[in-house]
Amino acid sequence: MKCCTHICVGVLCCLVLAGCSTEKLRIKAGTELGSSVVTDVIGGGFIMPEWLPAHNVEFSGGVKYTNERKTNVFLENSIRMPVERLKIQVINKFQYNKYFAWTIDEYLFFSRLQAVISRFDAALGLSFRTIVQNKSFQETIFEPFNVQYDVGVYIFPVENRVWNVRLGISNYDMFITERMEQFLLSLKSEYHVSEQIGVFASLFLRSAGNFNLSASYYSLYSHIGVRCIIF
Repeated sequence: MKCCTHICVGVLCCLVLAGCSTEKLRIKAGTELGSSVVTDVIGGGFIMPEWLPAHNVEFSGGVKYTNERKTNVFLENSIRMPVERLKIQVINKFQYNKYFAWTIDEYLFFSRLQAVISRFDAALGLSFRTIVQNKSFQETIFEPFNVQYDVGVYIFPVENRVWNVRLGISNYDMFITERMEQFLLSLKSEYHVSEQIGVFASLFLRSAGNFNLSASYYSLYSHIGVRCIIF
């Protein structure tokens, strides 16, 4: 827990320092609805602040809670390095998940390299996971590393600022980081009402539940929400 606290403080300090040259602050909020073999009706919501201190740097975070009796929190930073037409990002993420039903705490560190060109994007990275059961480090599970991937295709080039739709397959998303053998199909769309406000809707098909406890079943859920620029 001390390690997690130090990471959070470090990221917050970076945010404060970056604030001296803040370019943009956005807030993304939405609701999650769906169902799975574990929960007949999934309901909850999330909020994600996004801070862009410079045109190529972004800090973000998020908190989500659903009636599946779990809370998800993450902190993330990314650095963009455009190479001609190819847009490359280096992204680092810390994620904390608390599962109240099983008294499990999950800590995850995740680094990835993402590339975007025209109507396609792809990401590849590694994650390290620690699972603490019943608040006892004697029952801790260490996952040395796991391969994370994400591949997607858009209807229009990514630069299209009005609206777009993306079809993708990965083993992670904003609040979910699965193991290599599990997959997540997604259909995401976003429409920019104006320069300051946009709406989004996403549909996800997940191949398994928490910790493979429902590995033979699927979970179908959606995200609907709004993204707005504060300043």
